[in-house]
Amino acid sequence: MSTRLPPLRALGCFETSARLGSFTVAADELCLTPSAVSHQIRLLEEHLGFLLFTRVGRKMVLTEAGRAYYEIVRSPLKSISDAKHRLKILGQKDTLCVKCPGDFASAWLMPRITSFIEHHPDIRLTILTGDKDALKFDDDEPDAEIRYGHGKWPTSTAIHLMQDCLLPVCSPGLLERKSINDPADVLSHHLLYTGSRSVDWHAWADHYGVEGIDSALSTRIDRSSLVREAAVLGVGLALESRICAERTIATGTLIAPLPEHTYNEGSYYYTYSKSAGESSQSSAFKEWLLTEFARYKASKEFTAIKPLDVRAAH
Repeated sequence: MSTRLPPLRALGCFETSARLGSFTVAADELCLTPSAVSHQIRLLEEHLGFLLFTRVGRKMVLTEAGRAYYEIVRSPLKSISDAKHRLKILGQKDTLCVKCPGDFASAWLMPRITSFIEHHPDIRLTILTGDKDALKFDDDEPDAEIRYGHGKWPTSTAIHLMQDCLLPVCSPGLLERKSINDPADVLSHHLLYTGSRSVDWHAWADHYGVEGIDSALSTRIDRSSLVREAAVLGVGLALESRICAERTIATGTLIAPLPEHTYNEGSYYYTYSKSAGESSQSSAFKEWLLTEFARYKASKEFTAIKPLDVRAAH
């Protein structure tokens, strides 16, 4: 067995997976993919020299050694995590690090962030997106996170910001070649899939009773921003987040041919650690977000696309 300290990221993935009893749920909390969590667990097992999990049916369960190791490491890891957050709050009162999805940051947050900077010039803000090619900072541990999903994360306090939906979008030129008047018409178009999204054209088609979606021509792209760009260029029909596609729809670059046929997938939440609590800087950013979302929902751009149920999805 190695005498070196185990890799911290792998140790964190192990603790979260063991505590939650699922690689998938752990991935959701850690904002990683299940395969990335599995890879980190394998790295830790290689470091330790014994298996931590074993497969039983469809589930990964702790081995006897894994259970013993979890009992040893869980308390020190929690103390380290709590200490880091508390010292950061006490020692860096003028800083705030917020993590959020890259597409949301580009399409919704950045056009509005000047307002926060002007109202809080004393807060040094860092925005992390987690994109593979994003700049890495020396201290990239977020104080808070804008997350998309169900709002139920065991270790986080989640404040609902707004429900989002998916809707078909395309370039105006695409409709000049072939119209879209009802959900079944999407089958005659080239469909663009976002590889990282959990809900895609299949879920939308099932929701509206459209059969044969597998037979439609399609292309899968790993980033939503590139899918939206492909739609703008007339490559095909995309199923896009209303919030992230709003600016291109408002300018007429993209149009929503079936505005009533939306799919309510989830909501955006502002989250922070329950154990570490919330700093005054995080609270200021949260209140600013709530104000900006309220303004957004009352704007002409938002009401131009109907209908959308904007009730909180608790």
